[in-house]
Amino acid sequence: MGEAKRRKKNLGDDYGQKKFSRLHSYQWEKHLLKFFSEYESQSQEFETKFISLNDDEKNLAYFQEYQKWIESYLSFYHPEDREKLGVIILGKFYDELERIQLLRDHDNRITQVAEWVMQVVLVCFYFKKYLSPRMREEYIEPLQPFYEDLILNMTFDENLKSGPNPITLKKLFEEILEIPSPTEL
Repeated sequence: MGEAKRRKKNLGDDYGQKKFSRLHSYQWEKHLLKFFSEYESQSQEFETKFISLNDDEKNLAYFQEYQKWIESYLSFYHPEDREKLGVIILGKFYDELERIQLLRDHDNRITQVAEWVMQVVLVCFYFKKYLSPRMREEYIEPLQPFYEDLILNMTFDENLKSGPNPITLKKLFEEILEIPSPTEL
């Protein structure tokens, strides 16, 4: 039996139906640049369309619409490549946090950490479903102390440049950390 027939026999009905392929290591940089470019353009488009720091329903609609865009964008990637893309992006955020923590100016550091948290919570919200349990533990569970400090104690700076309002941020945190809402208890 030839190699093609052996693959067809092993794959059965899935033979020839695969619509995505794995990325090779030399392709990642190109795909990351393309993703960040698309992400930025979509971000600007959605922000002008939806974002309103005073309207929680609009903010949630914005995040859900954005999540649909990310899902459709990533639908052509292999599941393992989706996870790898999320891990690379979250890794860059955690590298940024290490840089921020080295700042000497305490007030500037606090403001930058709060802005970082808002950004990383959104990225976790978008990519959580693509991460394996081990990667969720590595990248999402470390956000628990930030949830306790920023949301439960409400110690964030209200003059931040961007991001969701506190109610929306709390809902996003609760979803990614899988904290039941008071109505679910």
